Amino acid sequence: MPSNRCQSPNQVRAPLPKGPFRFFALDVETANNDRSSICQIGIAGVKDSGEIETWSTYINPETSNWSCSWVHGISQKDVAHAPSFPAALSHLMPLLNGQVVFQHSSFDKSAINAACDLHRQECPDWDWRDSVLIARQAWPELKGRGGHGLKSLKQHLGLVFRHHDGEEDARAAAEVVLRAEAHLGQRLVGVKQGSKQEESATATPKGNRAKFPKDCRMQLKAQIVQMLDAVAIEHPSGHQKTYANRYVLKASHGRPIEIMFEKGENTPANLWVLSRFVSSIEDGSIPFVSSKAGSGRHSALNTMSQLSHGDLTRFRLESVQDFRRIMSALEAH
Repeated sequence: MPSNRCQSPNQVRAPLPKGPFRFFALDVETANNDRSSICQIGIAGVKDSGEIETWSTYINPETSNWSCSWVHGISQKDVAHAPSFPAALSHLMPLLNGQVVFQHSSFDKSAINAACDLHRQECPDWDWRDSVLIARQAWPELKGRGGHGLKSLKQHLGLVFRHHDGEEDARAAAEVVLRAEAHLGQRLVGVKQGSKQEESATATPKGNRAKFPKDCRMQLKAQIVQMLDAVAIEHPSGHQKTYANRYVLKASHGRPIEIMFEKGENTPANLWVLSRFVSSIEDGSIPFVSSKAGSGRHSALNTMSQLSHGDLTRFRLESVQDFRRIMSALEAH
């Protein structure tokens, strides 16, 4: 989405994105090491569909100390006609008041509060959250291996953004939360704008799993396809266009096991396997449907010698952990 940076010294004229939004992410850049010297604010609003809309503005911090320009490239010349911090904050308050606002680390909240103190403004009543903590929950393996900063997550998750730009970093923080939700198999923030109610950040009870927006589901599917490509080979009959991928996995005994995964946009992340290999995990912790031989099935199964004739289990994957558990069961046979 194009940047909405504005250049009016007294008011912020660029329109804010229109909601409702499930949550926001916010990032600031500062002119120097004084946290009150905010020179840019960027926000990203995440809709229930998973769509992200962004907005940003330069801020004139009215300082001659630009010792942090080398970090973000913003200079005094860029903000000469930009709004003041009080004007920008006043513009944002109606949109963000009472909302969940993610920051990536505690810097952004402390900078907003420092700027409020400097300008004798009341600190905003936003429900601040830290996407670093979310990332630690989702990818604990990164501890000591690059950590959970945006630079490390950019590489680990394949995110595409320009670091140290307020708008780009806000979008990246929002994407980290969405990716974490898909990875953990649960929503971490509630749905209704203005509501304090949200879903638990702990494990979702059996039979009460959250429904994900399409964007989250497709991110999960992309992760699973990547993992399948790494551990299995493409089936001799090939993949089925944009709808399904067919694979052959070599189990511990060396016998090939067929797998079919639905990768299309209009279906859940369904993984089809022979029932006899996964009976030990058909306990309801991963949603599944049994399909007896001869019953109606996905067309991608027709060219697979094992799956077209056997009793099958169709698992609806809602996290990478679901996938790994099923693969462990298959590889043990």
